[in-house]
Order: sequence, then C-alpha cells, then structure tokens
Amino acid sequence: MSRNNGLIPISANFETRIAAPLDARLVSNTINDLTNESYWLSGDSNTYLYNGIAVAVWNDGDNNGVYILTDESNYQDINSWLKIGSPEYGSGLTFSDNTLSISLTQSSGLTFSTSGELVANVDNNTIGVSNGELKVLGNSVYQYITASTTTGNYQSTGITIGHTPLNHSSVKVFINGQIILLGDKTADCYFSSDGGVTAKSYSEITSGDELYFNGQIVGWDLSEQTDRIILIYEADV
Repeated sequence: MSRNNGLIPISANFETRIAAPLDARLVSNTINDLTNESYWLSGDSNTYLYNGIAVAVWNDGDNNGVYILTDESNYQDINSWLKIGSPEYGSGLTFSDNTLSISLTQSSGLTFSTSGELVANVDNNTIGVSNGELKVLGNSVYQYITASTTTGNYQSTGITIGHTPLNHSSVKVFINGQIILLGDKTADCYFSSDGGVTAKSYSEITSGDELYFNGQIVGWDLSEQTDRIILIYEADV
C-alpha cells in the first residue's frame, strides 16, 4: 500500500466556528514549543507526534515559519524540525535567532589566516560577493511531482531533478508530507543516471538524474493515483 488509511470514512466537510485549527497542535507561539515535552503531552500523557507533521510558528520573530518533524523519536532536538523555505548552509554554518555560528573545523568555507584574520573562501558556488556583501549563494528549489506507480525495489519514479544542487546543499525527499531517506541503493530512494544500476552520492547528483524508489525497503509501493513527491534543495536559479 502507499499510505496508512484512516479509520473513519466521512463524505462531508467541516464548517468551523472557531479561529483555530481542528488539530490544536498545528500552531505554536514560539520555536521553543517544538522541543518542549509538556507542549505535546495529551491528557493520557502521550505525545502522538509523527514524522511529517507540519507546525506553524507564528509569534517568534525571525523564527516564524512552518516546521516539519523529520525524526519523531528525537522531537526534543531542534535539528529534527525542518523549517520549510529556510536556507541551507555549509555544514560548519548554523543560523538561529539572528546569530550566525561558525565552526572552522567543518566545511563552512571560512578559515583563520596566519595573521589572525577570518578569511572567506569565495568560490562563487557556496559563497560569493554581491554589491559588496558576502553572501551564501543559491535559492531554495521546490519540485512538486506526481509519482509513477512502482512495485518492489530499484523502481523508477519517473521523476528527474530539475537543477544541479549546489555543493553545500542537501536534497530532501518528501512523499505525502513525510520525509524519506535518500542515499544509496540500500536507502528508501536514490538518484541514478544509468537506469537505476548505480546510485549517486549527494555530491554527484546533477540535473536530469532520475529518482528511484525501494518499495520493499520502505514497506510500501508508490501509486500515481495517491502519492505526491516533493524535492527540496538549493540550486543556482
């Protein structure tokens, strides 16, 4: 099957009479709510969080936005929440509360010179200069696609990536709002340019590469009638 079916069929709409979502969990005041256990506990002391839940933070300044949970078992770690539309940085750069943190031991593109100066590696791929300002390059790309029906492992989804991701960019794959693991041929899915025979690493993915799906590994196959795939990555567009 392509998804877990609901338990109660209903052929009707809801006409709400309250300025709030039907699922009260889908809106929070601050980003701190996302990782706060007490915020999620229900009356029976369970959280009932799931991978793919989308929560809107609305009253927290620059942190406002929609966040998707990618690891339900570690929801108290902010890194388990993906902010939709947020920029990607090199692995040595993190951004929170208007503060850019730099780790010089990782691929941030920054180093210290022998004279004690902080030096930026302007490679015009990850870091560039525009109008006299140092900038992290790239724009977020969102591809919304209907999947082809698949059966088993190493199956073509009929989906090709539209642009070559930047070197510092990851590629995230969502199916019906749930993130799945992109990797080699043992992962949930992978990109290939030779008919699915060879899986490409992140750094090898280029425009036109095709996405392949491993239904036996994931536990269900894709259906073109019900399954929608979103690709999110950074590219020079």
